[in-house]
Amino acid sequence: MSLDENVELTRKLQHAGRNLVRLSRYGALGITPSRDNLQKAADYFDSISAKLEPVLKSVEASKAVQRVRPLGMRG
Repeated sequence: MSLDENVELTRKLQHAGRNLVRLSRYGALGITPSRDNLQKAADYFDSISAKLEPVLKSVEASKAVQRVRPLGMRG
């Protein structure tokens, strides 16, 4: 995945999270969002999270390799 795609996925995840927070705050105002809206927001968040997971695992693996390398092998 390119950096642009990673940034786009991260932005979408951020947007989905904000939407879920907004929907949950309605409850504090006594407004109950529809089940459909809550489900759509949760599904969208899950979808974006799943797409971003391989990127996160790749970054974590890369960081782990960098920590293990002896000092003389660093570039």
